[in-house]
Amino acid sequence: AAPRAAWAGAVLLVGAASAYGAWRAHDVGARSSASPSLTVGIVQANLGVLEKRTQGIVGHERHLAQTRELLADGPVDLVVWPETAYVRGIRRPLPVSGRLVVADLGVPLLFGGTSVGEENGRRVKSNSAFLIGADGTIADAYDKNLLIPLAEYVPLGTLLPALGELLPEVQDFAPSGETPALRLGAHRIATPICYEAIRPELVRRMVCSSSADLIVTLANDAWFGDSQEPWMHLALARLRAIEQRRWLVRATNSGISALVDPTGAVVARTGVLERASLRGTVHAMDGTTLYGTLGDCPGWIALLAVALALVRAP
Repeated sequence: AAPRAAWAGAVLLVGAASAYGAWRAHDVGARSSASPSLTVGIVQANLGVLEKRTQGIVGHERHLAQTRELLADGPVDLVVWPETAYVRGIRRPLPVSGRLVVADLGVPLLFGGTSVGEENGRRVKSNSAFLIGADGTIADAYDKNLLIPLAEYVPLGTLLPALGELLPEVQDFAPSGETPALRLGAHRIATPICYEAIRPELVRRMVCSSSADLIVTLANDAWFGDSQEPWMHLALARLRAIEQRRWLVRATNSGISALVDPTGAVVARTGVLERASLRGTVHAMDGTTLYGTLGDCPGWIALLAVALALVRAP
């Protein structure tokens, strides 16, 4: 006999899930609209990977000029530059003046750069996100936790210094274990850098530990050219907006920069390998989510249930 009961149950479940999804999306949208708003501008300068390193002054001037063009179309509450947009080192500890970076812009600026400090008498560099406030001061920074091997550090480089000499193009960054938010007035911004945005457990920790109400991720995907990688990176980053029910701002050097709402919808975006600017309104949202509370526990429980079922199967 045809399994009509199973089919009917499956249709009912799919229908219920779709109805719940539509209601939930509407509910999240309404809560977002009622939350405080920020006008954000993103600058995508489309610099080559090595061009950024060897022509730091030229790259900085290009970001400044493009930001002035953006501001000519109207004021914004925050300008965002991508990962390592400013390649000359920012000395730590903070606070320090950000006037050399922000110049005459007169607007809060969140940007990627290099931190330079000392630990136990040794020079230490970090891949960092900085926020220059309206007063021109850099008071907050986030240092990248998850570094990319053979790009941002040499595996076993401390034990075998000769490896670093064989790989001169590899950066010598130090990882951080802290996840502070950057403060813009009353707002707290989580700033995962590059592929950190595809790691759900890290972004969850960043948001929950600091009660961040906005996610701004900085990246440089110029390494991959006109490939599928920028689209994959954006698709994975969108999941963080859904999991945390936060607006996500994605600023990249060569694309794809985007504004993503808390349902994961891409509200606006740029293209790949193009010089572009993006402007839009985001909303600072608070509160916790199911994933923020439970993390990956449901997945591990499901895996355990499957394993037990397989063991008990005849």
